[in-house]
Amino acid sequence: MRPSALVASAAFVAVVVTGAVDARADLPDVDIRGPVRVGTGYSTMYGAKVLSISFEDELQIKRISDNVRLHIVFGMDGVRGPAFQNAAGETKHKGFLGIDVGPGLLFRAGPKGPAFVVNGTIGPSWESSSDDFAPHGLGVAGRAEIFPFYQDLTEAVMCPRGWFSTYVLSGLNGWALARQDWLGNLSGATYAVGLGIELGRNLLLPILGAVMDASCSRPGTR
Repeated sequence: MRPSALVASAAFVAVVVTGAVDARADLPDVDIRGPVRVGTGYSTMYGAKVLSISFEDELQIKRISDNVRLHIVFGMDGVRGPAFQNAAGETKHKGFLGIDVGPGLLFRAGPKGPAFVVNGTIGPSWESSSDDFAPHGLGVAGRAEIFPFYQDLTEAVMCPRGWFSTYVLSGLNGWALARQDWLGNLSGATYAVGLGIELGRNLLLPILGAVMDASCSRPGTR
């Protein structure tokens, strides 16, 4: 994302967050997550252990109840499989990259408790060993996440727990993935587990701190 676009996005989010804080500080209506995830698992498509890497954005679109929120998920989900040698004698890795979108739900155990997230996505997939830009198949995925020290975006901007809790602990998560992919004449499931950290939101918070007084970037905030 270009710097100008990032600043514009941050300014828009700042306006919305400010409104949420002013209107209902104990029940904010704004939440954005951008977790980066790494894990390991097994693919029935390749009959081998695989590395699972993903980066997705989760944007809240509706608060269903005090502790349940609906969001939309969009991003990339990649699987790196076993090595092989192609016809030219080059060592390559089997695997694929999916561009996925779908709905999700966040369940929070009280206003300050941990968060549990479930997502379901679908989208085109590309084999990593190919240079063809056209999609090679389709994938569907289900993912569950747990954030033990969760803070939503409004809490993170207000920074009531300090910078370490806001920038580090709140974004730590554990996850489990199950997905099914169809790639040409190949098909199979991938099962993986791993850990994730927050990246997307942490890029916005310093910019929000420049336009809002209530922030971890404010001088004197611990």
